[in-house]
Amino acid sequence: MTPARQRALKERFRDLVETVGGVDAAAGFCRPGKTALAQHYSLSSADAERFPPADAVIALEAVAGDPMVTRYMAAEAGALLVPMMIDTLGAGDLLRLMASKSRASTDLTEHLLEAQADGDFDPIEAREALEKMDDLLRVAATMRAFFAQRAGEQA
Repeated sequence: MTPARQRALKERFRDLVETVGGVDAAAGFCRPGKTALAQHYSLSSADAERFPPADAVIALEAVAGDPMVTRYMAAEAGALLVPMMIDTLGAGDLLRLMASKSRASTDLTEHLLEAQADGDFDPIEAREALEKMDDLLRVAATMRAFFAQRAGEQA
């Protein structure tokens, strides 16, 4: 891992610790103590090789309600972390999910047609396209999780 990537990972972890209330609060939510947590996001050369354990990241992201470190690591791996809304899915939700996917796909298509009318996407149009794509991916990921659960696979 390059020094720049190490720094970025530590910065994401620092942001996570701050989101849950700082080192004192974070220590109450996960296994590492205050000193270890601080070392995991410290940018000093003495702590350059110290990174948070996966169980601490999982625990703190659960408290934060945002997988900010995991999202960064997924992006570093060339992947996209897409949230799934699977906790309350029942068999009757499948058609609702299909309708949501159709709406999201239509919204994205209409936006792209309007935005590219001038032959280019400005930053605002690109941001709106990303939001609409994220909506579509979220619904698709939820549908995939629905079927993975029923197939006995991990979502």
